[in-house]
Amino acid sequence: MDHNSKQFTLSQTLQLIQNQLKQQNFKKVDNLCQQILKHHPNQAETLQFLGLMYQKQNQLEQAKHYLQQAVKYRSDKAEFRSNLGVVLQDLQQLDQAIEQYQLAILIKPDFVAGFHNYGLALQQKGEFDRAKAAYHTALALKPDYAEGHYNLGCLHHELLNVEPAIQAYRKAIELEPDYISAHRNLAMMLLVKGELIEGFAEYEWRLKTDELKALQATPKPQWQGEALTGKTILVRAEQGLGDTIQFIRYLPWVKQQGGKVILECPPPLLKLFQYLTGVDQLLPRTGKHLPDKVHYDVYVPLLSLAYYYKTHLDNIPLPECNPIRVPPKYLPKWQTRMTGHSLRIGLVWAGSPQHPKDKERSCQLRDFAPFAELTQYHFYSLQKGETAKQADDPPQGFSIQRLDQDLDDFTDTATVIAHLDLIITVDTAVAHLAAAMNKPTWVLLAFNPDWRWLLQRSDSPWYPSMRLFRQAKVGDWTNVIQQITQLLKTAKIQYTDTTATQ
Repeated sequence: MDHNSKQFTLSQTLQLIQNQLKQQNFKKVDNLCQQILKHHPNQAETLQFLGLMYQKQNQLEQAKHYLQQAVKYRSDKAEFRSNLGVVLQDLQQLDQAIEQYQLAILIKPDFVAGFHNYGLALQQKGEFDRAKAAYHTALALKPDYAEGHYNLGCLHHELLNVEPAIQAYRKAIELEPDYISAHRNLAMMLLVKGELIEGFAEYEWRLKTDELKALQATPKPQWQGEALTGKTILVRAEQGLGDTIQFIRYLPWVKQQGGKVILECPPPLLKLFQYLTGVDQLLPRTGKHLPDKVHYDVYVPLLSLAYYYKTHLDNIPLPECNPIRVPPKYLPKWQTRMTGHSLRIGLVWAGSPQHPKDKERSCQLRDFAPFAELTQYHFYSLQKGETAKQADDPPQGFSIQRLDQDLDDFTDTATVIAHLDLIITVDTAVAHLAAAMNKPTWVLLAFNPDWRWLLQRSDSPWYPSMRLFRQAKVGDWTNVIQQITQLLKTAKIQYTDTTATQ
């Protein structure tokens, strides 16, 4: 074969293709593969490389086509079947993927990656016992397989088996000290267990993930809790609205270190944060990069403040040290709409569909059918987005008033909350907002909760006015809502005087 005026054997060309694929030089890979296929249309390794090339470009249907062709001509190659299984799994064709993995490990009984991939597919399908057995087989064949220990940890993590998850993550880190995902997930398990000192130390590894690397794209040094002595510090909100609301409690402590504090925060919170304590200037977060002409000497990611504060369960600053206040001009708009003497309850049943765990944490308005019995309350929907339309067709006998079309921003939501007596919500930013305003807040939690809600507790050390209701099993909201319904029948909820101002 002619390539740059030199004669290459087929094996040399295949090696060249492999090297180019590693370098993601896809145009070169495609050209070389097509040259081979002109003369050898059934050359399985070449078809395999084309499949992998398309997989790396996330063109999964094309990848599947070429990998299936490779398996057709070399059905005895375990690696080919396993690679096809990975693509099928990415296409959510789990049964077909599992079949390919089974054939791969039948061909090659000591195939570590085959058993590992088999475990991943079984776990994704919810067959946890079989997945665990597959991982253990892979690790028996290769005890120093860091990725295998990590994914075994992920399986235990999903099942909320905290100690086995921690053990597996620690083993992965022992084998690969810079394993970013293992450090991050270890942090989640330590934090949910309540071991906040080590948990927040491990959580600093999140800043090395692709999602948060942009926070580090600054020539200025990161602040690490030292005295500021007249310097300007930029505090960068890094994640969602709820995270931002939860961690502003640390800003007065930052201010006490003797500097000027600039808070870069999500635009929906700007109006609401104008009265915060410990903030000299608010800056809208407009994207990954900072606006021009922002002067500061040091920066710090907002959630890192918990680490530098050396936070543990007994010294968490309460929200009242930096309370959220509704701008007074917003209050009259809602006073006239929230009149009457029935106790007023705000309801949120779903979070953002973009959240990676939204299916686990959200429910449907129809799940609240037992609330039809609670005629002594007036229910208001604080739901936003497409799911707000469910309030137009509530469960039979359940009356709930939609407000979403008049909730222009989070300041409106906060103003409505100020006029309510109780908020009942799934794990969303509204839960943080209501509890940060010291409003009684009841939160419905999925079986595997976010780290900040800890384990088993019905209260939260982060929010004194919050009460937690936990699923007993994955995906089942029935007992949670029945428990809340019974409490509402007997609870003595304090009435909020809507004529009062903040």
